[in-house]
Amino acid sequence: MAIGMLKKHPTRATSRAHDARAPEADLSLTRLRQRLRVSDLLQRTLDPELLVGAFLDALAELIAFDGARFKCADFPLELHRGRTARHRCTYALTVESTPLGELQLSRKTRFTNAELETLEDMLSGLTYPLRNALTHQRALRASLVDPLTGACNRGAFEIALSRELGLARRHGTPLSLILLDIDYFKAINDQHGHHSGDKVLCELADRLRACVRSSDAVFRFGGEEFVIILANTALDGALRLAERVRRSTARQPFAGTEAPIAVTASLGVATLEHDDETLSLFEKADEALYDAKAKGRNQVCRYHPSDNPVE
Repeated sequence: MAIGMLKKHPTRATSRAHDARAPEADLSLTRLRQRLRVSDLLQRTLDPELLVGAFLDALAELIAFDGARFKCADFPLELHRGRTARHRCTYALTVESTPLGELQLSRKTRFTNAELETLEDMLSGLTYPLRNALTHQRALRASLVDPLTGACNRGAFEIALSRELGLARRHGTPLSLILLDIDYFKAINDQHGHHSGDKVLCELADRLRACVRSSDAVFRFGGEEFVIILANTALDGALRLAERVRRSTARQPFAGTEAPIAVTASLGVATLEHDDETLSLFEKADEALYDAKAKGRNQVCRYHPSDNPVE
């Protein structure tokens, strides 16, 4: 059933809604006040998760439910509350034919027609704020992603490193960086063409993502340089991961436009010390990377404070 910007898809255990919604003038004073309060609340955030969470909090004051689930198909957002029960009402939220996501409420007893009318009225106030929040988040994500490799870009790296350094300081946890540079990348471009060079960068980003943990973040810093932020990881763990990345890079040739391309990488590793800031930590990883190249490339080097002082 289409209701303005909403499309309702009932399941076997879903209560049936009225075909016609009550006019605005017939809303109870409580519903009207709640809708106005929620409308004001939803205008204050462009974070989709916070927005949906605030909506469910407000909705719970009007309608009892045991479980709630919201999922956005083309955006990494999935929110669960409580437990899924037998009776469910499911809505596909849309604005001007643009899908926003699917919201499902469930409970042990059937939803009444009056409750469904209230829910549908409240949902009509959610769609546009949700559309705006998702649009903002997509634009923000696009501005922080390297369009070639799909890895986060330098701007995202600077934001993430500042955040992770603050968390490491606050919780007293270790923090490490791995800085990677493809060996002789200019020669790859010269001998195989820039299109092959682009393919190497894309495949390397895929191999890096396959090597790291889900909690680690991979960034294309620029050109043929990549950075990995390792939260809650001390030096030994960072060195092990760097060596795994080095082997993954060198073990199997990369796909080129005409023939496979042998690729190696040099890696520098540094771990946060008590007096480090974001710049000094990065410079330490860069010093270690310089050592790896100076020692013959295709290897991992750690930062040694006594040998490589950072001003």
